[in-house]
Amino acid sequence: MYPTPSFRHSISKAAKLALSSLLVFSPMVGLAGCTQNVSSEVSSDEKAFDFSDSQALLMAIWEKENDEDKPMIIGGVGENVSESEPLALDLSAEDQLRAALVVPESLIKDSVDGASVMNGMMANSFTASAWQLKDGVDTSALLEKIEQGLLDNHWMCTFPDEYDLFLQDNFLVVSFGQTGQIEPFVKAVKEVMTNAVMVSGKFEE
Repeated sequence: MYPTPSFRHSISKAAKLALSSLLVFSPMVGLAGCTQNVSSEVSSDEKAFDFSDSQALLMAIWEKENDEDKPMIIGGVGENVSESEPLALDLSAEDQLRAALVVPESLIKDSVDGASVMNGMMANSFTASAWQLKDGVDTSALLEKIEQGLLDNHWMCTFPDEYDLFLQDNFLVVSFGQTGQIEPFVKAVKEVMTNAVMVSGKFEE
């Protein structure tokens, strides 16, 4: 039995309606797909935290800070220093690093590498160091030891106002100094280490 002309006309009309509906909605489907992909990529980028070493991390933080907020600085400790940017540390010079950066020996021993930047005129006004920790380090105990060491330190000359510690993944940033110089740096750290655990405190003279 063959379809009648009126039946064929109904099929043709229905097919046209279905096709036109598909053409109307298909751009919306495509647009939704693109929007979802873009959102996913942005989310992934925002969560990215991948640095080759502690110097790369400290450089990223330093570049985030506004130039007008930065003091005259020295990068690194000892003979190999920079007057323009953070510099890597020689971890074999333990005594020198402990004295200059006010960090415990255990932090130096528990680190793969380190980097630092400080006020070139008065280190107590601003000093920051970054450390890439070895696997398996007890970070809770380490943070407590660093904090206690800062609080127990006998400061000479300029007295710092505050300290701030940041820990994310296996990277640790230790900073202390006067509020006016520390606050811009801390703001920059928060923009780079977006998921960091933060420990902060004030010094009492």
